[in-house]
Formats: sequence, structure tokens, C-alpha cells
Amino acid sequence: MESGGVPINVIQTQEDALNSEPDIISHSSVTVSALATSNVDLEVSKATEENNKTENFLVAYFHKKTRGLSRSQVLILCIFPFVEFFAATVISIQGPFYPDVAKSKGASSTESGIVFGIFELTVFITAPIFGAKMGKWNPHRVFNYGIFTTSLMCMIFGFIHHVDGRFGFIALSALVRTIEAIGDAAFVVASFSIIAAEFPDSVATTFAMMETFYGLGMICGPVLGGALYEAGGFTLPFVLMGASLFITAAATYMIFTRTSTVTVDSSKVVSSSSFNMFKMLRIPVIALTAYGTLAAATGIGFLANNLERHLTQFGLNHFEIGSIYMLNGGVYALSAPFWGKFCEKSSQPKIFSVAGSFLTILGFVLIGPIPIPSWATTIPLICIGLVIFGLGLGSTLVSAFILFLQDAIASGYADDVRTYGLVSGLWTSMTALGFFVGPVCGGILEDLVGFRWGTIFILIQQLILVALLAKFFMSNRSKSSDGNKNNSKLEDVVSNPVSASKDDFASSTTIDLQDDLTATSNGVKSSIGLQNPNFVQD
Repeated sequence: MESGGVPINVIQTQEDALNSEPDIISHSSVTVSALATSNVDLEVSKATEENNKTENFLVAYFHKKTRGLSRSQVLILCIFPFVEFFAATVISIQGPFYPDVAKSKGASSTESGIVFGIFELTVFITAPIFGAKMGKWNPHRVFNYGIFTTSLMCMIFGFIHHVDGRFGFIALSALVRTIEAIGDAAFVVASFSIIAAEFPDSVATTFAMMETFYGLGMICGPVLGGALYEAGGFTLPFVLMGASLFITAAATYMIFTRTSTVTVDSSKVVSSSSFNMFKMLRIPVIALTAYGTLAAATGIGFLANNLERHLTQFGLNHFEIGSIYMLNGGVYALSAPFWGKFCEKSSQPKIFSVAGSFLTILGFVLIGPIPIPSWATTIPLICIGLVIFGLGLGSTLVSAFILFLQDAIASGYADDVRTYGLVSGLWTSMTALGFFVGPVCGGILEDLVGFRWGTIFILIQQLILVALLAKFFMSNRSKSSDGNKNNSKLEDVVSNPVSASKDDFASSTTIDLQDDLTATSNGVKSSIGLQNPNFVQD
């Protein structure tokens, strides 16, 4: 049959074709979807493979770096850097804004300087005491108690701005900082005791690594403090960073109490009189290094209290001030490992004390700048000065630790953990004393003569150090010259004992051959001559 001239079978065929189109579309959609899923699975597989490669590389790298280390050593290397970082951050966060808050309470620069300095004075006094008692007390327990105390006091410090009145605000600030400093001294001394016991063959290297993380904390502290102060006021920086340190302390406590492999042999831990380390200062060369460490730390303390007020003349906010604070500590942290390597390779590390002193002088000449009428204070000049001062700090402080250790051993101290502890205590005490003297003297000078003239105090300190170092090198060269002459005489006597005069021979024996040469009333008899067939005896 036909419908409108079109055969029925043709119409049926067209209807069947139309009815089949959805199936074709459906199959195509399934195919495209399957391909898309396959591509996604392939990408996921590639990403997973790349992640596995990265993880395997990191695991292999970690195993390579920790090869030969015990489990306790690995745990310490993983934990202590975080502790050092957060501890330094907690100490340094208030720099960009606390002087301004204290000023709003009616406090002077001298009073805010005392608040900064009391922390370091307390560390200076209590660190030797903790060092002396560490052999009797459990170092891990002291370490944990110290961190918990520091973190809690930091959080409490965040609420002291609610105290009205200048006297109450300053007094409470000083009290909280004093207790915080006791906790800081406890965990610093305990951490070194643990490191000295666990890493007896690499104390200096481990110390340098911890100093790097401490330096990073000093960098981030002012920046974080300024940013958090701008975001949430006085309380936020102290509560947040104090809580971070508290969490770190909790993790450390759990690891130390649950990991039996983390142990310290009491025979390795420093245990001595709290005044023993100061006996080292009777050795002139060690006293010279101690003065250099004190002078460098005084410069840091001076800036910690006064730089914020010096920068307010440019209308900067607290975050920007914190960023400028970062330059000094940042350069120190980055340069410290390099200065350490240079010092280890050098036959005369005191050269780096001279370099550090000159860099410090140049840095403070620019930071002030020195009070020359035609020389205006600018932000770029201050930033350049802070960078140069940071380089000087790295050169001075890193070389000081190595010089303390080398000079102590050369002066008769044993090359053991006891000496490492004395050296560390002396280094810590000198830096803490400088951190106290810097803010206090800086605050007084700020009130009396202003920042620019106050920098002269730091410059005089460094010039005295340069003069003392020059005297040391001249004295050393003179002794070396005399020694060479005496050695030359000895060589002549030994090579030609017949022609050598009795007087010259007798005088030469007082230097290096006292065990081999003996004088008699008739002349000189030598054990070397007894073995020499050509030796003629009167």
C-alpha cells in the first residue's frame, strides 16, 4: 500500500531509523564517558606514580642523611629545631610594638629597656645554676618544664596591657618576663646537655644547626608579632605563639616519656659548680673572645629596644617595622653555616672576630647613621646597615663558640662533654649579658641623647675590641718570631754540637729539650750526644 504516494515499507524504514538514533547517541555517550574516565584514571595513576617517586626519593634521602644515627638521635634532630624556632619566636615577637604600648602607658625608653633586658639578665644568672645541677636532675624533665613555663608565661604576657598605670604595667611585665626567662634558661641548658650526650662527636655541628633554627625564629618573631598585632591587637601574638610552643612542648613530653631509646647517660651530662665556667675568663685569650661576644650581643639588644622608635619617624605600621627587624636576624641565620665552615677550615679563626667587628662598625655607622649634619636618616640606609650588621653577627658569634672551645682545650681543658658544657654556658651567658646591657643602656641613651648619638656607644665597644685583637695578633707574631729564633739555635746545636758554645747550648736546652738535655758544672752532657760518635766532651 501507499500513503500519499510513498510506499509503506519506506515509511516504516524511516521510522525504524528514527527509532534507532537514540540507541546510537546512547552508545556514543557511553563511549565518550568511558574514554574520559579512562583518561582521568590515567592522570590519577601518573600523579600517584609521581607522588610515590617523590615520597620514595624523600624517604631515601632521609635514610641517607640519618644513616648511622640511633633512633633517639633522629628524634632529637626532628624535635629540637621546632623547639628552638618557636622559643626564639616567643622571645622576639614583642619588639615591633611593645615599646609603643609601654609609651602609651607613660613608660620611658629606659623602663621598656629594663623589661627587655630583665629577661636576658635572668638567663645570665640562672643558666650556670641549671648547668651545675643538670647531673642530678633529669635533663628531659628540666627541658619539658622549661618549655611549659616559657609558653605559659608568654600567653599570660598577652593580657598585661589591661593593667592600668605605668608602674603596674612595667612591674608586671618585668615579673612575667623574669619567670619566662627562668623557663628559657632551663630548657636551653637541658637541650645542650642532651645534645652533648647524644652527639659527642659532632657537638659543634649540631650546635650550629640549632642556632640556625633559633635565628630563623628571631627572624619570624618580629614579623609575625607585627602582623598579628595589626590583625588582633596586643593579646593575639602572645597567645597564638605561646600556644604553638605549648603544643610543641606537649609533643616533646610524649616522645621523651614514651620512647625508651631517648636516654642520657648521667656520666656524659655536665655537672659542675655554677662558677666553674667563669674561671675560664682568667685565660686572657678566652676573656677576649668573651668580650667580643658581649659586644656583639649588646648591639642586638640595643636595636631590640630602640629600633622601633627610630623607625616611627617614617610613619610605618607595625608589620612594616617587623619586616625591617627581620633583616638583621635573617642575614645572621643564613650566613651562620657559612661562617662556621670558614672558621673550621681556617688556621686562625680570630680573623673572623676582626671581620665581624669591622662589619658591625660599618653596620651601625649606617643604621644611625652616625651624627653627621649632612647625613640624613633614610630607610634604605637603615636596611643596608642591618644587613651588614647581620653578617658581622654571624662572623663574630659563630667564630666565638669555636674559639671558646679551641682555646679552652689548648689551655689544658679536656676535650670532653664537661668542657663542651662549660663553653656553651659561657657563650650563652655572654650573649645573655649583652642582651641585657644593650636594651638598658640603649634605653638610657635614647632618653638622654637620642638614637643616633646612642649608636656611638656600640661603635666605641667595637673599636675597643679591634684594638684588643690587634694587640693579640702583634703579641702572637712576636712570640712566633722568638720561637723561630730559638728553634733555629736548637737546630744548629743538634747538627753541630762541637762548634756550638756551651752558653748557647745551655740556653737552648730550656726550650724544648729539657727532658733530653742536662747541664753539669763541667759543661753540658746531652743524651743526643751520647748517641753521636762525633760528640766531644770536655
